[in-house]
Amino acid sequence: IIPDCIADPSIAEFDGTFYLTATTDDCPREGFGRWHNGPAMVWKSTDLVNWRFEGHLMPESNDMLYWAPSRILRRGNRYLLFPTLNSKIRVAAAESPDGPFHLIANSKEQHLLDTIDAEVFVDDDGRGYLFSNHRRAWRMNEDLTGVVGEPITIQTKRSGYSEGPIVFKRQGIYYYLYTLS
Repeated sequence: IIPDCIADPSIAEFDGTFYLTATTDDCPREGFGRWHNGPAMVWKSTDLVNWRFEGHLMPESNDMLYWAPSRILRRGNRYLLFPTLNSKIRVAAAESPDGPFHLIANSKEQHLLDTIDAEVFVDDDGRGYLFSNHRRAWRMNEDLTGVVGEPITIQTKRSGYSEGPIVFKRQGIYYYLYTLS
């Protein structure tokens, strides 16, 4: 569906338009054997079948290692994105889901968490929760730019390294999906 080499896709819908964000990579080529990280990009669709490339979502990240962005969220009058940049979860904001997104300072270190693969879930009561690799979860502050307290580790039947969390709620049941290696 997307004629590009991507991983970690996330999709958000605003006013009938779907926005896909993802890790962008140069696919391995014969003789090279490794992936090269690409820039922050966005694709748009109105039917989830036909997608069009809309350009660079976050130009200031072009010199950083960009991975596993969360889906775009709307909070108040701005849109938020939680990419992993240089192996740290950061927060970026824009006035439109089309971007451009710009990093916002939310800690002394200019990053939200020293971990990877953010997934932000906002519950029906408006409270936000950030999930990351290693099956960890934090409660977020009201404007979703910081975490509150220490994380919990989600207990599962399988242990080991995990990443790529996805969280959603359907018919009153919470679902937590993750990968294991």
